[in-house]
Amino acid sequence: MPTSADRPLSEQGSHETSFDIDPRVVYQLGEELVTNELQALLELVKNAYDADARSVRIKVDTRVGPGEESSFPEARGVIVVDDNGEGMDADAIESGWLLVSSSLKRVMKEAGQVTAKHERTPLGDKGLGRLSAQRLGDNLEIFTRRTDDTAERYVGVHWPDFLATTRLRDVPVLAREIRPAKRKQGTELIVSNLRNLNMWNTEDAVNDLASQLSRFISPYRGIRDFSLALSINDKTIDLARIDETIRRGARIQFASYLMGKRFESTASAD
Repeated sequence: MPTSADRPLSEQGSHETSFDIDPRVVYQLGEELVTNELQALLELVKNAYDADARSVRIKVDTRVGPGEESSFPEARGVIVVDDNGEGMDADAIESGWLLVSSSLKRVMKEAGQVTAKHERTPLGDKGLGRLSAQRLGDNLEIFTRRTDDTAERYVGVHWPDFLATTRLRDVPVLAREIRPAKRKQGTELIVSNLRNLNMWNTEDAVNDLASQLSRFISPYRGIRDFSLALSINDKTIDLARIDETIRRGARIQFASYLMGKRFESTASAD
């Protein structure tokens, strides 16, 4: 027998109702706001920087799966972004990562605010981090822990579920606590079942990614507070060398010297 909820609103009389959203809308946001796989990976690195990480390890491997601890062990191809940033506790996951909303980072930038530990101006501002991961692969898994949290947290998402579900609240999200925790702090992000395996094996893609990642590295070695390590199919990419090559290739170069109370600056142009 049909219930009142099955009848058109015009026939149900006065009552309260609410908006909902088709999960395909969220999926489409990730498709449209992130132009390609390289930008998607850069957004994940920005998240690590904004979490006050001092070091980030990026591993791309098109030959293997995510491993036995994964909820998707049969997936092929992985991208791992592992940082030692502040990590997330249960509240940060529930009210931040799982909440599709306007970006807190954009608000921070507009207000001139910086991160708590290293006083960084946030790089991300579109809330793209979690959505950009879908451009890279079908699965996203997160292992994360804050230093003051007694447990490590796990979250897993299978992006094709957004296309097979009619309401956003019904999209399954895997979540659990890991005790005892295996990491002291930080976040490991694992994208698996890569959508474009062949791209990561092309020289152009590798060079483009390395060039863009090198921009995160300060040219002043003595004051660097953020380091990146990149490997693709077990081949280590020297980002510091690429950064040096880019700077040396600049058509205009400046050099500054402080000698006691005397300051000198020179410029040269090709």
